[in-house]
Amino acid sequence: MNSVSCKTLWVLGLTMMVAVLPGCMSVSGGTTTPPADDMVGNDDMAGNDDVGGSDDVAGNDDVGGPDDAGNPTEVERLAFSAEAGFSVISAFVLATGDFNQDGFADVVTAAATNPDKGTIYLLANDGSGAFPLEAIISGGNDVLDVAQIKSADLDGDGDLDLVVADSGDHDGDTVLTAGGIWVFVNDGGTFTSQGGLISVSTDRPTEVEIGDVNNDGTLDLLVMDSEVDTDQLDILLGAGGARFGTPSTMDLPANSSDIALADMDADGNLDIILSLTSDSSGTGLNQAAVLYGAGDASFGSQLTVDTVLAPRLVDSADINGDGDLDLVIGDSFGTVNIFLANGDRSFDTLLTIEDAPGNIFEIVDMDGDGNLDIVSKSVASDPPVILYGDGTGAFKEIQNFGFDPMGGVVEFDVIDLNNDGLPDIVTVGALLVVSGTTVTNTTVNVILQTATGGQ
Repeated sequence: MNSVSCKTLWVLGLTMMVAVLPGCMSVSGGTTTPPADDMVGNDDMAGNDDVGGSDDVAGNDDVGGPDDAGNPTEVERLAFSAEAGFSVISAFVLATGDFNQDGFADVVTAAATNPDKGTIYLLANDGSGAFPLEAIISGGNDVLDVAQIKSADLDGDGDLDLVVADSGDHDGDTVLTAGGIWVFVNDGGTFTSQGGLISVSTDRPTEVEIGDVNNDGTLDLLVMDSEVDTDQLDILLGAGGARFGTPSTMDLPANSSDIALADMDADGNLDIILSLTSDSSGTGLNQAAVLYGAGDASFGSQLTVDTVLAPRLVDSADINGDGDLDLVIGDSFGTVNIFLANGDRSFDTLLTIEDAPGNIFEIVDMDGDGNLDIVSKSVASDPPVILYGDGTGAFKEIQNFGFDPMGGVVEFDVIDLNNDGLPDIVTVGALLVVSGTTVTNTTVNVILQTATGGQ
């Protein structure tokens, strides 16, 4: 998928991070898509991420849905195969890309529960959208608890390497073993650890963003703990060869649950987008912020916007095709909010759409009409939906999926798995509590698109 984004999912009161890598944006065909995936890894099909939109704050039909409530009309525009499952023990994190350079998109995931907790798996695509081959990238007791996996070509050899956020081992707030960042260097599908665990200021890193924040041509890492100590961010500047310098800690304006990178003001420097959830006293905030980058790994000028509800995830995309990146914010109440950019570091016109569950989502042109659509998911027990964009910032039609993978969907990616030119969907499941019993989903599920409307 060509999506560059970071997404936060709340399941059973736990924050689980899902991300696809952020980077600079370029405009192609009237829509904005992130080009960073050649360098930063994931996603070869998707557009940028997280987009919503319909109606003004009151929900009337000025922009979005055709009914009085501003809800999209239900349609069935695309057809998909029944999901096929491939066994992985308690998988709930996901990265996709052609890791073995055979021309087909593969899957990397990790086990979430014992006895295999921390084990990272490569599922190699056989070309049909099936994943019969399973290899262990990292096992044993090295990686303790995988909170997030990102892929990027860190050493410039053309292979997608892995960055893994290891949240360590904790008993409540008691640190048993501190976590950190792992880098696994890829050589044609064979991965080796680069230098062991990288320590950062937090003992429980849960999110990593990858991008060149000092414009030296080398990818850097931004690391955050979205569960505690969320008002600080570590910056690790790339030193070349998939190695990184000593982390420097940056204070954030407030506690944040999500972070993304994008060049919001088109000055050639990556900026930081944050969801602001609470201040230092614990008072809740309904805000998102943009910290504008200076191109030297420093971030100065700040712009803050007020959201309708508590923000959980943030991203950017050119929603209305005017060449400016707009702010896209998902909240934990199942709504996506859009602030349209004016091109001068200001935003206006809040668009909301309540049928776009904002916990996890991808933006991609699903139906081949040249307009970005949203594949969106809320809670683990509900199947995803597609919101069809009309290219103006409105999403007037919605399609509900007819599948519900076992255990529900915790994370998904949109990517062409069988090279037929149509975006497909790969999901990993959840840890659910059913009648007091924890039920573990042990499969990676694949849903192939079989027809497109091309409207």
